[in-house]
Amino acid sequence: MIDIEGRLYTQKREIGWEDYSRDISVSSCGYQKFMTHKLKQLRSLGRVDFQIIYITRGHGNYYIDGKMKRIGEGCIVLYRPHQRQEYYYLPDNTEVYWVHFTGKDAQKHIADMDSGMEIGISNEVSQIFTSIIYALQTRRPMFHEIANALFLQLIYTIKQCAEEFKKGRVDIDIENLILTMQNEYNKKWTLDKMAAACGLSKYRLAHKFKEYMGIAPVQYITKIRMDKAKRLLSESTMPVREIAGVLGYDNALYFSRLFRKHEGMSPTEYRDMFKI
Repeated sequence: MIDIEGRLYTQKREIGWEDYSRDISVSSCGYQKFMTHKLKQLRSLGRVDFQIIYITRGHGNYYIDGKMKRIGEGCIVLYRPHQRQEYYYLPDNTEVYWVHFTGKDAQKHIADMDSGMEIGISNEVSQIFTSIIYALQTRRPMFHEIANALFLQLIYTIKQCAEEFKKGRVDIDIENLILTMQNEYNKKWTLDKMAAACGLSKYRLAHKFKEYMGIAPVQYITKIRMDKAKRLLSESTMPVREIAGVLGYDNALYFSRLFRKHEGMSPTEYRDMFKI
């Protein structure tokens, strides 16, 4: 089992945390993948806070509306305060993101959400979850304010995806490719390999991807790599040539030229901005 999480409080409380001094307050956020161990959770009296679960792969079994229901990938599960929480996962590679939150405006923001709502497999939603986890783990200055702001972005991105899903605007082939590219950004991607990954001709992929994302697929993988490069340059002392290799570039000079083209400065100049 893979279990990654970030927490506001060092102490872990099974009943959760309440904080009505803020409009929104995220107390914890995480990601889990169930490979070799199952998980069963039972909170008969629920928690004092809210919980949102997003299933990105496989399925879970959740107690909703008085009975156990099987909820599959691309769906949201929402538990409100003091609502019975009972759910379990089997060791079948199911993957989920989750977040616990509270606040005096929490109910207002999720009033029109409910368990079982479909949003499809959204790389954007997964990335926001990941950013919240990162903020809570690193605990940099203003980390809680940033986590709370990201949470509001998460809520309204979920709602946006739900509306698009209802209208049929979610393209599962493209979403799956985007998720794969995000996770395997250092792979030797070509248009042919991207097309093969989602079962389309490269010409059909190029058209659908540009229509869906607004940029070409090759430009998108470059954007992912440049975003990763900026994080590594600002938060590590890894040499530029090693960063290039981590991102999938065999030639460090080519990587540097590409970085300058996208960011208007060299990798070294970008790193220097973060030196004290």
